[in-house]
Amino acid sequence: MMNIKYLKTITIPEGKEYLNQYLEEFPVNCLLHKGKTGCGGTEMVLNDKRNTIIAVPTKDLIKNKIEPNLNRKERRDNILGVMEGVEEYQIKNYIDEHEVKKIMVTYDSLPKVIKIIAAKGGNAYEDYFLLVDEYHRLFLDNLFRDKAVRNLLDEATKFKSVTFMTATPVDEMFIMDELKFLPVQEISWKTLEPVKVTVVRTNSLLEQVLFYIAYSRGCAMQGDINLHFFVNSVAFISSIIKKSQLPPGLFRVVCSNNNMNKKKLGEGVEISTTSSPSKKFNFYTSTVFEGSDILDMNGYTIVVSDGNSEGRIIDISTSMKQICGRIRDSKYKNRVTYICPFPKKLELSWEEYKAFIDKELENTRAGIERINKLEEKDRLWEIDLVKKGLNDTCIFINKESKLEVDTNKYMLDLYNYKKRCELLGKDLNLKQTFSSQNYIVSEIDHVPHERTPSLKLLAGTSTRKCFKDYFEEYVQLMEKREGENSLAYHFSRLFNLEEERHQVLAKEYPLVKEAYEKLGVDKVKKMKYKTSNIKRELGKLANIPDARRVVDYIKKRYALPVKLEVSSWREILNHIYHVELGLQESARAKATDLDKWFITRYGYFNQDGKTVDAMTVIREKSIMEEGTKVDE
Repeated sequence: MMNIKYLKTITIPEGKEYLNQYLEEFPVNCLLHKGKTGCGGTEMVLNDKRNTIIAVPTKDLIKNKIEPNLNRKERRDNILGVMEGVEEYQIKNYIDEHEVKKIMVTYDSLPKVIKIIAAKGGNAYEDYFLLVDEYHRLFLDNLFRDKAVRNLLDEATKFKSVTFMTATPVDEMFIMDELKFLPVQEISWKTLEPVKVTVVRTNSLLEQVLFYIAYSRGCAMQGDINLHFFVNSVAFISSIIKKSQLPPGLFRVVCSNNNMNKKKLGEGVEISTTSSPSKKFNFYTSTVFEGSDILDMNGYTIVVSDGNSEGRIIDISTSMKQICGRIRDSKYKNRVTYICPFPKKLELSWEEYKAFIDKELENTRAGIERINKLEEKDRLWEIDLVKKGLNDTCIFINKESKLEVDTNKYMLDLYNYKKRCELLGKDLNLKQTFSSQNYIVSEIDHVPHERTPSLKLLAGTSTRKCFKDYFEEYVQLMEKREGENSLAYHFSRLFNLEEERHQVLAKEYPLVKEAYEKLGVDKVKKMKYKTSNIKRELGKLANIPDARRVVDYIKKRYALPVKLEVSSWREILNHIYHVELGLQESARAKATDLDKWFITRYGYFNQDGKTVDAMTVIREKSIMEEGTKVDE
C-alpha cells in the first residue's frame, strides 16, 4: 500500500477568513485540505490570471458560482459553465473571445472540454490549470458514477498543474489509490470557531421535523428564524410538505431538477435554486451539500440523518462540515441541530464487517485472476457471460479487455458502514465523533414520538429503512400469510380495500420480493443482506434457464420418450431460452443441457444414407442432478 506524503501545514493567522488574504499563490499538484468551508478557495482560482478548468460534482454547483446573488452580479460573460444545453460551438467561441479562460465543468464533461481545446489547437494538459473541487465526492460518488470518475482520474493525472481540493477529506485509509501519488497539503486556521451541535435522537425523524415546523409556525421561536433542513431524500421532503400542509409561499425545495423528483414532490411544488430568495422553511438534498452559497442572515441549519443507509447510500452525517458552512452570512452559522435515530446495535461490529469485506475482496480478486489468465477467446467469452451484472458489482472491464477489481467500491462500502457505526453508537461515541471534527456537542436529547403508522405512510418511504429491515418484514408477512386459513383470509380481505402490506413492499422494493422468491431467506442471510451481492447473484440467475419452465415446455409438446437429432434439440432449447424465457444471446443452448433435467440416452440413426447423432429424452428426473445419463 502506497504511503501518503504530507507537506508542511500552512497556518492562516488570526483575523484572516479567506485564502487570498494570506496566500499569494494557490497550492498546486497536491491534495488540498483547506480546513474549512467558505474560505474562498474556488473564488481565488476564478479571479486569478491563468487559464483554468474547474471540475465539480454537480451542475447546480456551476449555476451557484455563475448566477447572481446578493453579493455579486451574474458572471456568465466571464465564466463558462459547461453543462446540459451548452453546445460545442459555444465552447469554441468562448475560447476565441477570452484571453483568460475560466471553464467550469461537471466531472462527466471534462474529457469533452479537453478534446474541444485540442480541436482549437490548444493543449489543455499544458495550457490550463485543473482544479478538481470537492474531490472527496470522487470517492463517495464512485458507486453510481464509476465510469465518469475513472475518466476524470485518467485525464486529471495528465495535467502539468492540478489540485484536488476539499474541506472534508475522508480518512487516509479511504483516499483513492489513484490519488495517493500526490502529497497532502493541509491548511490550519487560527481563527476557526467551533460549531455547537444540539443532537436530537428520536424514534421518528418525520414527527420531529413536523414538530419544529409547527413550533415555528406558531411563533413559539424567539426572533425571526428561517429553518433550513438538509435531508438526503426527496420523498422525505414531500412527506413533510404534505403532512404539515405548508402553503407554497412558506417553503422552497432545492434538489436536482428532474422528472423523478418532480413526480415525488407532486403538482404545485416548484424546484428552486440556492440563488432564489430564502423562505421560512427551506429543504435541501445532496445536490447543494458541497460548494454552494446560501445567503440568509436569519438561517438556522437542521440536519436530518436516518442512519439506516445501506451500502449504496452515503449517510448525510458524512457531509456535516460542508453543510454547516452553506449559509454564508447567517448569524447562527456556528450553531446546528442534528436529528438522528436512537442508538442501535448493528449486527456486525466495524471490525467484523471489515474482515467480511476483506475476505470478499480476496475472493473476487482470485476469481478475476483465473478469468484473466485464460486465452483471449475464452476470456472474452467468460467476460461476455458476466457483463450483464457488472454495473452492480465491484468489477469492471479495463482498456485491455480484462476484468479488474474496483477497490474503491469496496472501500466505499467500508466507509459507509464505519459512519453508520459512529452514528448509531452510544451517545458518548457520537459525541467523540463530532468533537474530532471541531464540533462542540452542547446537549443530546432523546425525544420519543408516538406513531400510528398506516399502510399508505409505510408505502410512501417517508422514513427510509435499509434493505435488511424490509426483507425481514417481508419474510414475516409471507410466513404469516401462508399460515392463514384461505377461506377466513378471503372474508377478512373482502371489506378492506387498502393494499396489503406485503404487496406494498413488493411494489415499492421489488428487490425484496425477487430475493425472497429466487434466492431464499438463508442465502440472503449468508450474503449479509448486501444488495450488491444479492443483485450480482440474481444477475447470474437471470441468465440461467428456469428448469421448471424448460421441463414443462418439452413435456407439453412431446410424448416422452422421444428421439430427435442432437441439432434439433439444440434448436428447441435455443427457442426456449431466448423466446420463451427471454435470456440474453450469450446464454448458448447445448443439447447436453437436457441432461440436467431429463434421463437421456445418446445414439444415432441413419438419414439419407448418413449417420446422424441423436438423443432420446426418456423421462423427467425425479431429482434434478447434473450428469445422470443412460448409455445405449
